[in-house]
Parts: sequence; structure tokens; C-alpha cells
Amino acid sequence: VDEDGNIAGGLTVSGFDTTEASGSVTVTLTYKQGSNTFTDTFAISVIAPVAEAVEMGDLPEKTTYYIGQQLDLPGAAVKVTYNTGSVKSESITAAMVSGFDSSKLGECTVSVKYNDDLPAVTFKVTIIREVSSLEWQTAPAKYEYFVGDELDITGAKIKVNYKDGSEGDVVDVTADMVKGFDSSAAKRLDGVKVVYGELELEFPQPVVINVLEATELEIIAKPEKLDYQYGEELTVEGGKLRVTYANGNKR
Repeated sequence: VDEDGNIAGGLTVSGFDTTEASGSVTVTLTYKQGSNTFTDTFAISVIAPVAEAVEMGDLPEKTTYYIGQQLDLPGAAVKVTYNTGSVKSESITAAMVSGFDSSKLGECTVSVKYNDDLPAVTFKVTIIREVSSLEWQTAPAKYEYFVGDELDITGAKIKVNYKDGSEGDVVDVTADMVKGFDSSAAKRLDGVKVVYGELELEFPQPVVINVLEATELEIIAKPEKLDYQYGEELTVEGGKLRVTYANGNKR
């Protein structure tokens, strides 16, 4: 039999397909001799592969929910291993899941039951309150910087208000929450912001980056050569200086 299903002597086979577990499949034999064509059929059974193991595959695209939201499953899948040795990724449907409860804050474990013969697998989602607004509890103390300075957000706090009317939370502001700060050059920075979730809160006033000016020069090591002949050129090898800048840094 060649790759096209042709059998020596003019006999061809068609209909044979085991890629779908559809139960009975009809196979047709066709024989041509001259102008005459003869056909006959027989049936074969295609046995469906049996799932032997399941594990959690891809997590859902959405794993954080506000109180009262419905479960959203796009992207979620389990990996199923069959008795044939093959492994397939199967999408998780709403009918497979249980345990989701968005009425309570915190972490929630969702169970996935692929079929009745295999144990359930799980994934976790987080239930949070929906934020309505941000406000300054304690504004930043520093708005004046020099070129090259790092952001100083010491003591800054924001109050997070929620849509359900519950008591807001006071959150310490960290440097990784700040957007728009750049001290690489002297300039005025309007609109430096704190980012919390999907909301932003602007600094109460602009941040100014000043030119870093030297305020003091000190010789901390004299050059090795201090005696010269008439007409000899200066050599400063071994000499060291310390420069103090306006921000207190020394180099």
C-alpha cells in the first residue's frame, strides 16, 4: 500500500480514520479494472482514549476579583494525560468548577473536576474590595532634589477609599509606587504620581531637580612630587581631592 492508499492491482482504501473517537467507522474498498469499478465496505471501531491523569495547566487570565464579581475562565486549562501516552490541554469550563465565592475578602481556592474518574485539581484567586479613590494621608516632605539624587518618600502615606463604603486603609508609599520621578537632569517635574492598583494620585506640588553644585574643595593627599627644577612641568600623580556638593555628598 502506498501513501495514497493505493494497493497493487488497482485496489484503493478510503474512509479509514482513527483521529476521532467516533465509534464505528466505515472503510470502503474500491477496485478498478478497465472500465469496471467494484466497491465493498466493512466497519471498524475507534476506541476513545481514556484520561488517566490530570493536572492544572494554564491559569485563567483573571485571578483577582472585586467582591460580587463572577468567575471569568478565559485562558484556564488543565493538562490531561491519556492511556495512549498523549497529553492534551483542555479548556476549563464553568461546569467543571466549584468553590468560587466572591462574597468574602481574601484568597479563594477554586476546584476543577475534569471528569468523575479523576481527582480534582485547584487554583487560587484573590477577592479584594474595589477602590473608589485615593487621597493623601501624609504628603511627601521632600520636593527639592539635586541631579542624581534618589527619590525620598520617607513618611508619605495615602488613604485608600472603597466603593462599598467600608473604612479606608492607610498605606505607606514606597518608591516602586511612584511614577514620573527622574533626577537624571535639572528640570521641573509636574505630575509625579503614586500608582495604586488602577488609580493614580498626583503629588501635591511639583518636584524640582536642581543642578548639583560643588560647595567645597579639599586636598586630602598632596602629589608625590613637590620639588621641581626650574622649567620642569607639573606632575600631580598621587594627589587626591575631595569635592563636597550642595546635597552633602562627597566625592
